[in-house]
Amino acid sequence: MRAQQLDLEAPMHRPWHRVSVRPSILAGVCCCVAFYITEWVIVWRALSPIETAISWLFLLLTVAIAWKPIVFSVVLCAVSAIIFMLPVTVHMPTIFWGIWFALGILGAKLRPRLSIPIGALIAVSTAIPIVFRGQPITANTMTFACSFLLATFAGMLLRRHREYMRLKTIEQHQHEQIQLLSTLHDDVARSLSYALLLCRNAQRSPAEPAAQSALPTICATLEETLQMLRTRVIAPLSASATVDAYDDAQDSSNGYAKLCQNMLRQQRRLDAAQFTGAITCTGEPEPQLANAVSSILTELCNNMLKHGTGSYMVQITFANPTAVSIVAVNDIRADEHDETSQSFQPTHHGMAMLKARVEALGGTIAMENEDGTWMTTIIIPD
Repeated sequence: MRAQQLDLEAPMHRPWHRVSVRPSILAGVCCCVAFYITEWVIVWRALSPIETAISWLFLLLTVAIAWKPIVFSVVLCAVSAIIFMLPVTVHMPTIFWGIWFALGILGAKLRPRLSIPIGALIAVSTAIPIVFRGQPITANTMTFACSFLLATFAGMLLRRHREYMRLKTIEQHQHEQIQLLSTLHDDVARSLSYALLLCRNAQRSPAEPAAQSALPTICATLEETLQMLRTRVIAPLSASATVDAYDDAQDSSNGYAKLCQNMLRQQRRLDAAQFTGAITCTGEPEPQLANAVSSILTELCNNMLKHGTGSYMVQITFANPTAVSIVAVNDIRADEHDETSQSFQPTHHGMAMLKARVEALGGTIAMENEDGTWMTTIIIPD
């Protein structure tokens, strides 16, 4: 027996698994915290209780930026401005790294009419105590104040760069769509129209020899069109598409009823193609899982129609409303046997999308071939 196993890592099904932390922001927070703690270890014994509390506050705000970047960046900047404008000197570890980082995030995330005033407020707040004391504003003070504006402008440049790259991606996507439309119109539609014309001519005069001689041409035309559709339309779309685990769960109403309807529809398709077998289902799933299983069932049946022949069997078992196992067995066509006997590689676009869908749902897919019988086993979640 040749067995090919695709073990897909299951996501953590916990309340906090939807919290998304950008790696770049997390790395910046770690750097700021590292600088802050390094200096804090040196000076913490000389801090007063109030200064220690303020130091803890800045540390917690800096760490919280990784969770809610915009919200806690604004809070950190507001607290910093207040500290700068105090008439007394507050001794604490250097907080400038965190402020620069927060201003950069605000420049990248917010519109300029919001981020620039925040950066200007921080810059002005550093000079207010000096003005109140009647001291002259030196070049070092100006440079220090301007560094906060530069941090804001750096974030704005990053925002502009992201917008430019997004527009380039949209432009490239539109160009690819135009090429796909051209292929569909000029090549695929033309070939299908030609095959349809031959079929209509044969239907008008089924007894004439010309009708029988047209069948090889029709078959060749359809095979060429199908290959063109796969290589020039489906392949580019599959390469650029991303599978979302929640695409199948957008409509959660009547999920089980829709699954049952799809089971009957797929069984009629297989029966019409001279397959013999059945699709069975046991258990009661949640609507979202039922919708996902319905999509998986469609792809499994499409694969049977493409590569299989003879008998088949699909068994869907819901162990509980949130867990399912799917076992699909079918005979392999003789011309497909050598191909499927090799180590499984998801080069077929339909199976690649099925693999991605199962992976997104936190499942495991296994495929086995023994003596011309192909079996697919899917377990969600693993």
